[in-house]
Amino acid sequence: MRVHAIIIALNEADFITETIKPLYAHCSGISVLTQYDRDYYRHPVEPDLTVQKVLQIPDPVGKIHLVVRRYVDETASRNQEMLALTADPLRGVSVHAWPLEEVRKLHGPPDYFLIVDADEIYDEATFPQILEYLQAKRPVAMRVQAYEYGPSWHFRVAARRYMFRQFGFVQAGRLFHSRRMLTPTEHRLNKLCGLLGLGDGVGSRLMRFDMCPVDVGVFHHAGYMRRDRSQILAKMKKHSHVGEYMNEDWIRNVLLQEYEHVSNESLPRNILAGDWPESFFWDDLQMLVDHLMPNEG
Repeated sequence: MRVHAIIIALNEADFITETIKPLYAHCSGISVLTQYDRDYYRHPVEPDLTVQKVLQIPDPVGKIHLVVRRYVDETASRNQEMLALTADPLRGVSVHAWPLEEVRKLHGPPDYFLIVDADEIYDEATFPQILEYLQAKRPVAMRVQAYEYGPSWHFRVAARRYMFRQFGFVQAGRLFHSRRMLTPTEHRLNKLCGLLGLGDGVGSRLMRFDMCPVDVGVFHHAGYMRRDRSQILAKMKKHSHVGEYMNEDWIRNVLLQEYEHVSNESLPRNILAGDWPESFFWDDLQMLVDHLMPNEG
């Protein structure tokens, strides 16, 4: 089973290497999409070291694709890369450097796309189990759940209160309708099935959308983890959800919500061994909140 990861990254130097590491051995390819110095709203962005870090990752078999291109929509950017990777690049081509089978092996379309944001980190120990579950079930698409972390790896929202979830795996040939939503029909069908008393999630199952069980594997979402106030505000301004809930009150509510403490022993080995800013492992929640809270007014 061939799985190709697609990662959108704009000024994600603190995360991009550690995001790619646990995926590399198990993916047939990894595309990193970036606009480098512009956001989706065409606002100038001062580039960090994201591109340089991608280029520095050891890539002995040429799996990593760095795509620098102007986009004005998150969904369109992801769909364009998915369309490119399901095309037939060998049609009408006479190969010149490598045997045809070797070229086909490198450029063959994947069975699934793995959609990853740059601050979504998979556990190297459980990622193979997720792929085994995917191969056994072969759904049209599969959501993966995540622990939602606060301002450092030592604080996350308790799973009993909230688990983040996104479409992680999507069959090649499918495209997104909006961000990481495949089709609005799923919500409508679930609502209809609920009104008919058929139960929760029946519509999703009818569409062959699966959910990876937590005991198989999850990922670790560092959505609120940034070095300082300026970076968390910059994240707000370039986010595709800007104007919906990304405002200073939202950040304040996020930072002041109830977190449970996470010990080193409860973190994946690859997160513990990662190259992170010092503040990403601070153990004093109040100090972190004071460090990241936007200035009043």
